Parts: sequence; C-alpha cells; structure tokens
Amino acid sequence: FDVPAGLEDWTEFTLTFTEADLAGFDAADLRDVWFYLDRGTENFAGNEFHLDHIAVATAPDAAQNSPCPITGGGAQSFVDYFQDGTSSINPNNSAGRVTTFMVDTECEAVVLSVTDTTNEPLPSFNAYEINPVDAAGDDITDITGNVNVTMRVRSAEAVNVSVLLRSGDGTTDNRSGRLDFDVPAGLDDWTEFTLTFTEADLEGFDAADLRDVWFFLDRGTENFAGNEFHLDHIAIATAPDAAQNSPCPITGDGAQSFVDYFQDGTSAINPNNSAGRVTTFTVDTECEAVVLSVTDTTNEPLPSFNAYEVNPVDAAGDDITDITGNVNVTMRVRSLEAVNVSVLLRSGDGTTDNRSDRLDFDVPAGLDDWTEFTLTFTEADLAGFDATDLRDAWFFLDRGTENFAGNEFHLDHIAIATAPDAAQNSPCPIDDSGVAGVFVDYFQADSLTSFTTNNSAGRVSTFIVDTECETVTISATDPVNEPVPPFNAYQVNPTNEAGEDITDITGNLNVTMRVRSAEAVNVSILLRSGGGTMEERTERLAVDIPGGLEEWTEFTVAFTAADLAGFTPTDLLDIWFYLDRGEANFSGNLFIVDHIAVGTQPDAAQNSPCSLVSAPTEFVAQFTDSTSVNVLGGSEADRLTLSANTCEEVSIAVTDPAGAPFGAFRPIVISPTDATGTPITNIEGETDVFIRMRSAEEFPVSVLFRSGDGSTDFRTAVVSRMVAGDLTGWSNLEFSFSEADLGGFDPTDLVDMWLFLDRDNDNFPGNEVYIDYIAIGSRPDSTANSPCGLPDLISSTRQALWAGNVSLYPNPTSGMVTVEIPQLAGSANPVESRLIDVTGRTVLNPLSVVVGGRMELDLHRLPPGIYFLQLTDANGGRALQRIVKR
Repeated sequence: FDVPAGLEDWTEFTLTFTEADLAGFDAADLRDVWFYLDRGTENFAGNEFHLDHIAVATAPDAAQNSPCPITGGGAQSFVDYFQDGTSSINPNNSAGRVTTFMVDTECEAVVLSVTDTTNEPLPSFNAYEINPVDAAGDDITDITGNVNVTMRVRSAEAVNVSVLLRSGDGTTDNRSGRLDFDVPAGLDDWTEFTLTFTEADLEGFDAADLRDVWFFLDRGTENFAGNEFHLDHIAIATAPDAAQNSPCPITGDGAQSFVDYFQDGTSAINPNNSAGRVTTFTVDTECEAVVLSVTDTTNEPLPSFNAYEVNPVDAAGDDITDITGNVNVTMRVRSLEAVNVSVLLRSGDGTTDNRSDRLDFDVPAGLDDWTEFTLTFTEADLAGFDATDLRDAWFFLDRGTENFAGNEFHLDHIAIATAPDAAQNSPCPIDDSGVAGVFVDYFQADSLTSFTTNNSAGRVSTFIVDTECETVTISATDPVNEPVPPFNAYQVNPTNEAGEDITDITGNLNVTMRVRSAEAVNVSILLRSGGGTMEERTERLAVDIPGGLEEWTEFTVAFTAADLAGFTPTDLLDIWFYLDRGEANFSGNLFIVDHIAVGTQPDAAQNSPCSLVSAPTEFVAQFTDSTSVNVLGGSEADRLTLSANTCEEVSIAVTDPAGAPFGAFRPIVISPTDATGTPITNIEGETDVFIRMRSAEEFPVSVLFRSGDGSTDFRTAVVSRMVAGDLTGWSNLEFSFSEADLGGFDPTDLVDMWLFLDRDNDNFPGNEVYIDYIAIGSRPDSTANSPCGLPDLISSTRQALWAGNVSLYPNPTSGMVTVEIPQLAGSANPVESRLIDVTGRTVLNPLSVVVGGRMELDLHRLPPGIYFLQLTDANGGRALQRIVKR
C-alpha cells in the first residue's frame, strides 16, 4: 500500500490475501508477519513512520485509536513559495529594515539586497527572521520529529548561509545550534540544500514551541557578498514540492549584466548625444579611468537637463536588453566639486513613458578619494520602464544646471545589474591621478598674507583687514596725487595650509571671488607661470561687478584650454586681478573682498558674518490693483473705505463719519518696502515726499517719518501742504524736510511714514479724496501718472501762510476779477501770478502783480470755463484759487 506523505493525518488500510496470494503459506501454521518500508530502497522516504495500531485477521477497534491530537505528533510544516507577492521574511527587524525585498510574483521568487550599503549597511551578526504560519495564518509552533530547513537559492557572489531555530523567548538559551551551507557564486543556476538538525544540534531548542527561524548571509560580515540573493522557496519541517519551483527560465531572471572598467581606451558613454558633443572624454588606460569635462563652458556649455548616455553591451559586443530582477546601477567616481548624480533607465523607444524614475546621489567634493554608490530601483521606481527591454542608461551631472560643479568628474567604473569587481578598481594611487593644489583666503587672520602690497598697485593702495567681518577693503590711498596706475594689477600669491607656495593647479583652472564695490567696476583676472613674462600668462577673463554695497557678488572665471596661451598649470607663479584695467584708480574707489579661491568652490559657511548696510532706497506706491491699497495701513485706516479704480488711483472715504469717524491726529501708516517686499530702512538723502492727490474740498495734508522705537524723540517734524478742493485736476504736493525738521529722526533707521488727512479735525473736508501716487525720494516719471488724463492743477512745495485769506470777486465772473490778500496789504514785495486752465496750460501771465494786497484780472478774452489762479510770494509760498468764467 502507498502511504501518502504528511504527518497531519492518519491513514488506515487493510491488505486482504486471496487464495492466489497465499502461495506456499499455511494459514494454520502462522509463524510471523513481515512488513517492509520502501522495500528495495536503503532507509525509507522521510525516515519517520508512525504506527497507531496493527491488526492481523481482525478489524481493530476505532475506539482504541491514539488519543493524542494530530498536532502533538509533529504534523506541522511550512513552505513559502513567494507566489502571492508577499514574503514571510520579517522586514522590520534589524536586518530587514536595511534591506530591499523585491518579490517577483511572475517568477515566484524574492530578491534580497542591501538598500544603502554605505550609509546604512546590513549589520554584521544580524539575521533575517522567518515567521512560519499555516494556511489559516496561525503560527506554526510544533515541528517535533521533523527539524529541518530547506532553501532553494542563487547569489550574485559566493555567500555562506547559516540557519538556527528559536523557541520560547528566543534568547540564546532557547536556540538551536547554527547549521550552514556555502552557496556558490552565479545567477545562472539554483542551488537547493536542506539543513537537518540532529539531537545534538537542538541544544536548548524546544521543537514543540517553535518561535521563528533565523538565517544569516555571511554572518559576521557587514553586508553580504555580491549584495544580491535570490530565494525560490524556503521550507521548514517538510520537503518542498519541486513542481512549485520558479517557472521562469534562468536567463529571463536577471542573467544579463554590464560593467565598464575603462581598461581598453574606450568608453561606453555615447560621445554624440547632446551632452557628449560638448564634453571632452579623457580615457586614462594606465589608470583605467575616464575624466569628463565640458570642452568650452562659455560658448558651448553642457545644456541643463541633458544626460550622458551609457549603452550596455556584453563581452561579444551585443546589446544587453534584459536586467529583470537586478535593476541597479553602480558607479565609482570622484569630483573636483560636490555634484549631484542622478540616474534613470530607458526601455522601448526611450520616451518619457518608457523610463524609470530618477534616483540620485550626492558625490562629495574632492579628488583625494573615490566614492562608490549603488542606486537600486524598486518596483515603484521602475514606472514605465520594462526591465526585459533595456535601451540605455542615462546619468545627469547637476541636472537642471548648465555645466556641472567643478567641471571635472572622474569615473573608475560603471556597472548595471551587477556588483563590480573591486579587484578591477583603478590601479593608480590617488596622488598620481592629477590632483592639484587648491587655495582659499577667507581673510580670517589678522594680517594680509596672500596679497602683495609692494607691487605697483599695492604701494598706492590701502588694505584694511576687518577681522570681525572677515573681509579686506581696497582703496586708493591718495587718488589725486598718487593714483592706482592704469594697466596695473593686484597680485595674489596662493599658499597651502603650511604656508608653502601652490605651484600646480592642473585641472583646477578657475578663480572665484566674492566682492562688492561702491560703484560698478570691471574685474579682469589672469594667471602667471614661470617668470611671469607676457609669454607665460593666460588670457585675461573679465566680469562686470554692479555698483552698490548692499549686496555681495560671487563669480567664477574658468580658464579653458584656449585661454591658457603660454601658461603652464604645473608652474603657477601668482594671480593678477585688475580693477577697471586701463583707468587710473577705479570706479568708486572702494572695493571689498570676502574671499578669493583657486581651483575649488569656497565654503559658503565661511562667508562674512556681518550683515550689509542697506543703501538709501526710494519708494513709490501706485495703485494699479486691489492689493496695492494695502500700503495704506494702521489702525485708523480700518475706518476708511479704500479701493483702487481703473484710473490707477486709490479712492479714500470715511466709511462711517458719524459713528466711527476718522480721528483727529490719527495717521494712515505707510511702511515702505522695495520690489522684493523687503522693508526699506534707509532713506538717507531721500527724505522728500511727493503725493499726487485730488479732493472734493480743500484741506491740509501732513506727513512725518519715524525711526528707532517710533516715539516722539525719534520723529521728524510734521510738514503740511494744502490740497486743492477740485476733483477735475491733480494737486502735486511736495513735502521737504529741512535739517531742523528732521530733528531726532535717523534716516538710516526708518520705521514708517505717517500720513494725516486734516490732522487737526475728525474726518476730512468733503470726505472724498483720490491719490495717484505716494513717493519717497523723488517724483515718479509723469508717464506713470493715472492714465485717465486729468490735468495737474498746482505743483505746491509750500502752502503760503496768507493762502487761507485770499478773496476773489465777482466769482463767477463775466470778465473782470478783483483779488485781495489782506495779510499782504502792508508788504512792498510783489506776488507773482499765473492763470491755468483745466488741462494745466498757462493761459494768462498778468502783467500786473499783487502789490499792497490787491490786483485786477481781465478775463474778457478767455472762453467760458474753469480756471485756476496760482499765486507765489517771494519766499516760495503758494496759494491756488478756482475761478469760474461765464
């Protein structure tokens, strides 16, 4: 009888011998009964056979069957074939957390690799944990009598697998011994092995109380060899079913891979795509590495967002197209300056729908060491990429940036779908690979060491080293009598940390400066070698620095092969820089340097710690949209209705004059900001205020500035001007603060400006005002005025003291008008007058002037309409009166 495999149930069978079966047996003379287990086979299958009863010539009594539940007899077992997209391996223990588990449901296998081998490696002595469960998802705890573990695996490189079992609380007293197996290197075949734990191996382990199973990959070693381990199945306490083995042919499961070690003088990087065409590829066959640099960074830079293209081929030169199950890219690199490397994979026609996501890595600055990194693409990263149809791999250097930082990038190898062989690393010591000296002076010492102060430019210059702000200031000591000679340069002498001259800057042919200048200045730079003669210099490269001390400008000039002329990079003498070359002295005669560097990118953390003094800044508010009215602030502005109209003016009215009046002595607060929204704090020399306004009725408009804490000790005087009571034209009000008016106000520490509408009274006359602009510093160009075309009525710099007592009669008039100014009746000084129409055009300059407080105007020849009489006294005081001609 064939007994099926499995300890989870009993099988009862009866064998009945027929007459033909009895042969020579005498049933009346029974001697004994023999039974065989796998007759003809040494041992027997499974080597574990349980008997509940045996009966001869009778039927046994079922009531006498074994009273023990089947679970107490070793019937539990476990197999994970990885067929449902999940894995029984715990991803959250110490080994699992640093591992990428790629479950391939199509090929019914799982791939283990360390996610970040450098920054978060697999700890040595840490195991992967298997938690066996039955079909119902309940923990399997009893494997009595069948203590074995079977695994079917393959590995990128040879790796030792060791296994132990844990029971109880899992501590060392409750574990089995470790059994191990050496898995050979190679992904071209599976290896199946079974580890059977003997009585001696079980030590303190209780087979009736299984907790979990641990397996180690290269136990005692950080990470594991090859860092790619494939599992087809894992079985505990049973033999797996071979029919459930991975259905995928081995060649379809990641068998192809690619490495370029740059050992034969060629490179797999495409030199003819958009990035390759502007790049110089220097393949060093002796050092087995390739250097990438942009051939002409100025005229033909590396385009932003453009990638280098790698075309993988096998040993026969055929395209590699299938990297299923092993989708990773490894590079060993070094870079002159820090650079971000990002990688993507393309399949099909290479369009965006057929690409993986981009994975990236930050390569540190420095040519003194290699950095090796691996980017492993997870299922989520693959996006539209088809791993069975690889087209090529793209890598970007500082994607989105024209050129790349440092413009010198060394590649030792690039590998796709495999781990490169460390034995193939560049054989050259790092010091023999062209690393040259670099130099930075942050001016943090208390003396100037890198500048020559006794050459022709240095002798007539003053160098002020500011140790607190870590800067050096250059100015001509006596610009008139001893100017900086035209065509003469400042000289910088690069040294290393030991104070020794730096003479070799091969591959590092760039100079960086961070500067600011009182006025715009041209900076030009050259390098000298040998004796410094004309024949031993580079060309001059120049940069225009904008004028203004309120901001730093950092620039880098990079010398290409065409710029080197007769200069020898291995024999640097010094660096020359000119300020406005060809001119005596230089613009502004104040030039501040924060740092100067050769062959490296300066550390921004070393920038001058001092904040810059802001330059005096003008301000203008023009009301082009609804948000622009927000410049009119303060608590009292809440009582106003403010709105910008299509004439690009703001209308102002008190919302509720009776219930919530605009209070006397209460200002509208204006907090000036520049175009970037930064508060303007310095208006030194720019304290004039210009307001273009029209009003339903005449009233005084007043302004003041506040500094410091805004208290009365830190304010200007209040300056007032009269706005004309006429909505048909604009009053141009100018508020000028004398030295006395400025008082305790500090114009370099502006807090805000206060604007009063009829300062002495609640609300304001007419309760209808329009403002075209409010400006501090200078009047805006007239082209920016309201586009609705109303004329300027007056340009008032100061309202005359007598202006409120002017009378005109008759008004309206048919021709003659008498003007009386009682306060000037005893004055011998004339008052000039002119008559303006509604377009702002002067239509009458009366020959007569107001003397003794009275004058006559003849308007007979003027057409009917509205006119404005402007009166100006000898002190510049003005008055404006409206006249209606019938």
